[in-house]
Amino acid sequence: MSVVTVVGIVSIGIGFICVLSAYYTFQRGKDRRVPLALGLLALLCLTIIPVICAVFYAATSHGY
Repeated sequence: MSVVTVVGIVSIGIGFICVLSAYYTFQRGKDRRVPLALGLLALLCLTIIPVICAVFYAATSHGY
């Protein structure tokens, strides 16, 4: 397994945990800054990082 694949898997796992944590803190707390920060971190981990890894891998693998 390549390093890019591991980074993508870990990033998606962290993003999933951030989504769950954001929902939990939104339901339990009165301060809305924490769920917002967790939601933005989830957005980063679930979309930006995997896309960058996929584009990097596709641009450097030469089709094999």
